[in-house]
Amino acid sequence: MHVIVVGAGIVGLASAFHLARAGAGVTVLERERVAAGASWGNAGWVCPGLVAPLAEPGGWRHGIQALTDPDAPLSVPRPTPQILRFLTRFAAQMTTKRFSAAIEANAPLTREALAAFDRLAESGVTAPVHRADYHVGAESASTIAAFEHEVELLAASGVEVAVRRTDPAGLPYFTDRVAHALTVTGQAYIDPGAYCRDLARAARAAGVEIREGVEVVAGHAGSSAVSLIDSAGAAHTADTVLVAAGAWSDEVLGPVFGTRARTRQTSGRGYSFTAAVAPGRMPEGPVYLPTQRIVLTPYRAGVRIAGTMEFLPPDAPPRPGRIDSIAATLEPFVTGIDLADTSDHWVGPRPVSDDGRPVLRRVARRGYVATGHGMWGIVLGPVTGERMAEHILAGG
Repeated sequence: MHVIVVGAGIVGLASAFHLARAGAGVTVLERERVAAGASWGNAGWVCPGLVAPLAEPGGWRHGIQALTDPDAPLSVPRPTPQILRFLTRFAAQMTTKRFSAAIEANAPLTREALAAFDRLAESGVTAPVHRADYHVGAESASTIAAFEHEVELLAASGVEVAVRRTDPAGLPYFTDRVAHALTVTGQAYIDPGAYCRDLARAARAAGVEIREGVEVVAGHAGSSAVSLIDSAGAAHTADTVLVAAGAWSDEVLGPVFGTRARTRQTSGRGYSFTAAVAPGRMPEGPVYLPTQRIVLTPYRAGVRIAGTMEFLPPDAPPRPGRIDSIAATLEPFVTGIDLADTSDHWVGPRPVSDDGRPVLRRVARRGYVATGHGMWGIVLGPVTGERMAEHILAGG
């Protein structure tokens, strides 16, 4: 079997690696370069203890703010009919019953997330996965209690995670504005760009051909093969195609497999940047401020700071001042982190499904899709690759 994988982010690379290890011939087509999108600029969290749907109960309040405040953590600066239809479906998920159902539906992937990273390490991926607890900080006790309840729901679904109250005064990077804190144990983080580049190296060693700078613009799914046409007019033919192109997946699925194959996901863009940290202030692991929806992760010599869920087309330019807004929002809550001199400014789209569940399915006789992970593409990427390889090789 020869499989073409469209997309060289962590999901596409992990799928290609496992397919090749199982004996398939695999070609990866990537319109830019390995890990050029969300698989580079994300926060690098390998935290199954945080994998909860974005559409949380009562989250419609954030939706109202998103339509009126362009600097809100959840932002819809230019609502289009397509985005408004998505938001209608998205808002319908904001009930306790549907939130819990999404956690249960995702649990088979979430439970295996860390183990899938371990299996990649055993198979030759050498980039480090740093085991660490993560800390959650907030001004109000009610915010911490709500977050604690989410972790308890994850634990009840079988995810190995535990949580305890923590004195924020013992966390040297918080100011006294952070009055309440939690420690969530058994988590990890990575340098996402470095990890994906090493995963690509391991995939090539397993026999995967990765072609960068190849953008799929058309195609035809026949009875015996699938042909993809790139922007230069070249044809690429295989027995089966897996589309793992993140927020661009529907742009590939429609022209090749028809409009019914599209996922109805949307592009939820995030911003990130790097800041230096003073001696003695470096977090030991990931940090999250849920009210502000800002995350911090140790990254090389400093921290990577990420935030915002901005519903705009995936290729829209960065909005001026957005990173400054994130830094200004964060500044009252942290100390020893230089928010005046930042680097690695990035914006990129995450593929967001309307029901909080990844879209992993067969779309045609010779077509599959793996997308819709939202903010959890990194933590669920390796286990998704395992599952998609199994489905494709079994023809299911």
